[in-house]
Amino acid sequence: MLPDGSKFSEEGYIGEEMLGGIEEGRLQKCMSVQDSIADGDFESYEETLAAYGVSDAEYKKFQAENTLHNIFVSFSIKDNHQMAKVYLEVFENMIVSVIPPLGSHAKKIVKELKNWSHELEHEG
Repeated sequence: MLPDGSKFSEEGYIGEEMLGGIEEGRLQKCMSVQDSIADGDFESYEETLAAYGVSDAEYKKFQAENTLHNIFVSFSIKDNHQMAKVYLEVFENMIVSVIPPLGSHAKKIVKELKNWSHELEHEG
């Protein structure tokens, strides 16, 4: 049903089904890329993407969505305000653990994340 209460026309329903299928297909391809990378099926990351017809941007978006989902599920906090604070703290720790020693750019990002987290803490 559409937001105005009317029903889908046949064309609208078919369009919705096709778009859903496209998104599902993208997810399947990205999961296959993830499995192939883990299994070392191809020589390089680029070769793996090409084999499944997935762009670098699509795969990175998939990884970001997947990681974000896992962060939210692992904490299962209902308050969006508190969840945003937790997300920022997790993201800060991810940066610190991946980019040691922190260069000036990473230090700026970490500082901004801390400031943002601090602001959220005092808004609530």
